[in-house]
Amino acid sequence: MNWIIKITGRRLSNAAHEIEIFNKIKAVRNHLTHFDPPVFAYTIEDVADWLSSINEIGMLLLKIRETLNVNISEQILEMILLPRVKFVPADPGKKQRA
Repeated sequence: MNWIIKITGRRLSNAAHEIEIFNKIKAVRNHLTHFDPPVFAYTIEDVADWLSSINEIGMLLLKIRETLNVNISEQILEMILLPRVKFVPADPGKKQRA
């Protein structure tokens, strides 16, 4: 995120966790875009984790906007406030409680 320093002269502070999550999602996106290596496997837990990363991506956008002194948008607030995705395994052979 060196472009923020070049534009503002200020570092993006306190965003190490969000940048880590962003890089993880970017790696998945790059793999699907370039399909290199030509195989893709994932678990439902992986998908739940990727979907739950939307909150952190929203926080990263918020921190970038704060550093740039730009107002936050409604869409970014919606991203931050989205509920986290939780994988709940089901056993089809087990009776469900009402």
